[in-house]
Amino acid sequence: MKIKFKPTNDAFFNTRAQYVIENFLLNYESVDEHEIVLSVDSGADILAPSLAGQYFAKETAVFDDIPLVKSIYKEENIPFLFPQNNFTEPFEYRNGKVFFNFDIISAIFLLLSGYTELEEKGAKPDGLGRVEYKNSFIKYLNIITLPLVDYYYMLLVDAIELAYGVKFKQKLSKNAGFTISVTHDIDYWSTIWRKTFKNALKELNLRVAFQSLFTHKANNSPFEKIFSFEKAYKYVSTCFFLPKQGKYKCYENADYNIQHSDYKHFIQNKLNEIGIHPGFGCHDSEKEFEVQKQHLGKATEKIISISRFHFLMFSRAQTPSILNSQGIKIDSTLGFNDACGFRNATSLPFYLFDFNTSQRTNVLEIPLVVMDATLFYGHYLGFENKEQAMEYLKPVFTQLAKTKGCLVLNWHNDAFLPVGKSLWQVVLNEILKYGQKNNAQFLSLSQIRNLLEGEND
Repeated sequence: MKIKFKPTNDAFFNTRAQYVIENFLLNYESVDEHEIVLSVDSGADILAPSLAGQYFAKETAVFDDIPLVKSIYKEENIPFLFPQNNFTEPFEYRNGKVFFNFDIISAIFLLLSGYTELEEKGAKPDGLGRVEYKNSFIKYLNIITLPLVDYYYMLLVDAIELAYGVKFKQKLSKNAGFTISVTHDIDYWSTIWRKTFKNALKELNLRVAFQSLFTHKANNSPFEKIFSFEKAYKYVSTCFFLPKQGKYKCYENADYNIQHSDYKHFIQNKLNEIGIHPGFGCHDSEKEFEVQKQHLGKATEKIISISRFHFLMFSRAQTPSILNSQGIKIDSTLGFNDACGFRNATSLPFYLFDFNTSQRTNVLEIPLVVMDATLFYGHYLGFENKEQAMEYLKPVFTQLAKTKGCLVLNWHNDAFLPVGKSLWQVVLNEILKYGQKNNAQFLSLSQIRNLLEGEND
């Protein structure tokens, strides 16, 4: 199946259109052999107007510069960006043609590419340079639990069926309710025994405190719990390892030396899927990223093709280019540290966009949706029981059932300490039970990529 876009005189609009079409076809398929043609104003059965040229021409912009209206679609009151002045509904069907009443191309591009997270386009980074939810365009729109792009995709599906009689189906979860992918950032390893000892003393659990002091196996105990979850729910998780030790300002990188023989042996013989967890300074320095990637590859004797940045560091201007040139195939950084939900307004994977080359990269972003630290740390949401956490996540689950999207979870390995963080494990179990009950499929990050792209590395 091909979707062809008739180019305009606006080169950047053409770029936006190509990027949107490629991401749509990444996630949707049809058994019909038919060429679908989209055009701005004529010569096609689907007309998608260009209405955002003035906005994208601005050197600097703020969120208020983006026009929008709200309308009901599929029982949701959703925002439509860059609408026609006479907007009454998302599209009209007249004389065998579909006429969109908003710039669906630019709207999807804006959200998927992260355009509004560029500093000159309205982003207000925190002290580490991250864009947090509280300062984001997603917060401005109030859609953290609404995967708006997925609804725009559904509109495209409806339009194509009306204009061409061709049915498209979502690829990822076509035989399941939705998809769950469990991941683990390994920030601590050599000091797990110390964390266990402190927590055991707080809970007056002297047996566990004694065991943590006198056995080196205490450092591996979280992995045993991770393995038990994998066995119970029959999935393969992805573990992300920090190649670099030491501190950045007052923030920790790894507390372990990845080159130590014990760690190397464990990774090589116990784990099925690993990725790099690049430390501070990698998200905007290709040289530093390359050094750390080589370091991890040497230690694990594995090809490193999956990434998630430490502290969710990410520069829209620089990181996609670095990942692409360094041969990373999958990234799963793009979630917010201070909220759970859909940072790019989608529950589906998408290709990162490189603003330096104005092209999509070959890096598949499988966005992070829920992180343990976000739910339980006091400076974020600070939930104190499973009822609070599960109630907060209900809107996310509701949308996943509608979009058949992907729920990427990040539970750090120290969430599986034998004492001190039992709530974190209880909530993970509740989420996985919910998925199992609602016909979710459990896939690793590489399994998701293989399903969508039809590749096996």
